[in-house]
Amino acid sequence: MINGIIASLIATIIVSITLFLYKKGYILEFYNWFLFLFKPKGDSKQSISPNKLTKFQKGITRKLLLDQSRFGRHRGQFGKSCDLLNSKKWQTKGSKENINLKPRIYLTYWPIFILNKYKLRQYSLNLAIKYSLNLAIKGIKELFHNNKIPVFSSSPQTSPTELTLTFNIRHTMAGAHILAIEDPNNNITRSVIGQMLDSDNHWQDENGGWRQTSDLSSKVDLWASVYAIKLLDFVIKSELKTFDGTSDLVIETIKRTIAFIKGEFKSNKWGEPGKLLVEENLVSIFIDLAPLLLEYSPSLYKDCLNEMKSWLDNAGNLSERYLSAIGKQSTPISIEQAYARMAYAFYLADENNWKLWFERLTDCSLKTMFSSELAFLLELTFKYNDKK
Repeated sequence: MINGIIASLIATIIVSITLFLYKKGYILEFYNWFLFLFKPKGDSKQSISPNKLTKFQKGITRKLLLDQSRFGRHRGQFGKSCDLLNSKKWQTKGSKENINLKPRIYLTYWPIFILNKYKLRQYSLNLAIKYSLNLAIKGIKELFHNNKIPVFSSSPQTSPTELTLTFNIRHTMAGAHILAIEDPNNNITRSVIGQMLDSDNHWQDENGGWRQTSDLSSKVDLWASVYAIKLLDFVIKSELKTFDGTSDLVIETIKRTIAFIKGEFKSNKWGEPGKLLVEENLVSIFIDLAPLLLEYSPSLYKDCLNEMKSWLDNAGNLSERYLSAIGKQSTPISIEQAYARMAYAFYLADENNWKLWFERLTDCSLKTMFSSELAFLLELTFKYNDKK
């Protein structure tokens, strides 16, 4: 009898501990570790057939989940494998933000956006994805203070003094858009949109561009303007009740932002001399804005597409001139990264040659890929067999 009581007590303790570990996500963490340790990584070419979860898809997904920070300052954010030099070149010149503390917003947005769109056929992998997405959304929410993301300049724990200094408008708008993927009507996103439309905040300059930070002496920022127009378009498309009656104001704000973005393209095709090549920044911005450019400025959309086509040789591959340019940067990107970005950009533009580049990528290593590029590839695995 005593043995039975002891056995029941032990069983109860084991069940309680198991439930606790499951709720905290530790069981899935262990499962992922085991899965990634013993399963193939998907670096070799795999057939991509209809209605079949390929090893390539699994490999991409596992690498994505492995590239998410589970602890520390960037908990929940993707892109932990991206080195600091690559992160730094995307910062606006003169930024006071500590590169070690800077949120990885771009590298987190695309995995959340694309993982949220598709369900994989392997149930256990979907459980890991669900846990990962919840962790990512929670991590982004934790960046916000008073419905804005501060510039993290010195300390991992933001102090009240820092909160009074400056906020990162660029990250605030991008973070608000990320949160809207899970809940379009969440309080933070609605608050951020309200702050954007309040002219007293001066987030948008008279020239139509948006500031990177709340410091009114700061210059307008191209990427901040990209995130602004995406969030403003979300207001129009989602028809948030909070902003009923403001559609004319939103449309006018979008038009002013488009005018600024067009001006920046005319000046230097979105390149930043000595910092970001046209060949790298243009394709990244096009990926973010393709459907909006087609809607609000078809001529700019066409100009971008023509510029990207000029980087191809007569056989339809990336030209030697293009590959040499991106390879000689102080922070070069690999050929695989370049093709992943271009394949996704041309997919968004409904140009069918992306499939040829994608086929090449299935025969390449994924080791150099950032989380954004892995997300692009994951979506393309689902679109590869679509019939035109």
